[in-house]
Amino acid sequence: MSGAYKGVQYCQVPIHALLANSESYDGKAVATFGYLLHEGGPRDVIGPAVDALRRIDFIGCVDVDRGGATYEDSTAGLAAGVYFVMIQGKYTEGAVNGACVGSFSEVYISRISKVLEDD
Repeated sequence: MSGAYKGVQYCQVPIHALLANSESYDGKAVATFGYLLHEGGPRDVIGPAVDALRRIDFIGCVDVDRGGATYEDSTAGLAAGVYFVMIQGKYTEGAVNGACVGSFSEVYISRISKVLEDD
């Protein structure tokens, strides 16, 4: 499955496939759905489950460099929290901070839905 944004063709990949076969997507334009943990800084993580993000189980996550990010609804930024999103960006395989399996850069974030969490 694929789609295009601003002339770039993205390969849509389930987040589980991206995590399991990280090296196969190195250097490619990739789109995936998942849970984005944003804590206020310029870097976030995306993964397949909210509880893994909150436990800092980064082996099941991908780093998201939001520097220069664009958003579907012209959002200037996100409040701290967890969101279900689609990320489109350039994927780079390799551990980030010794934890995440890879990283997204040059990201476009769409289909943003804030997740209501139980405290």
